[in-house]
Amino acid sequence: MTIEEALKHINKTFKYKGDKKWFDKWTIMNEPFVGDCEDYSLTTIYYANDKSMLKFIWSIITLKYVLYYVKTSRGEGHAITRYNGMYFDNIQRKLVTKEKLLEDGYSVFIPLPFPFVFLKMIFGTVMK
Repeated sequence: MTIEEALKHINKTFKYKGDKKWFDKWTIMNEPFVGDCEDYSLTTIYYANDKSMLKFIWSIITLKYVLYYVKTSRGEGHAITRYNGMYFDNIQRKLVTKEKLLEDGYSVFIPLPFPFVFLKMIFGTVMK
């Protein structure tokens, strides 16, 4: 499945639901898709890799997909994903340029190393 097909598929049923304040676990969502920004990114990557966990892991390790921490125009922490020089997230819901994100008020852009991503998927955190 291409990244565009994965985004289209997930967007059909995606509903945003934030994690509890005291617990932030990053997951690959099941259908219908309900989750937050990290869940949206991880699920899109998983589907773009033909729902293969091995391909999913490899695509993150090799930096084919890189998750970023950003600040939105409202100053909130948010996760987005870079793929092939473009970006996607649960707000844009399609591939966009960094210039588009900057125009929309995104700032900071801190790449999250793959060990951090996998640890968040495995353990989450007690404090957000």
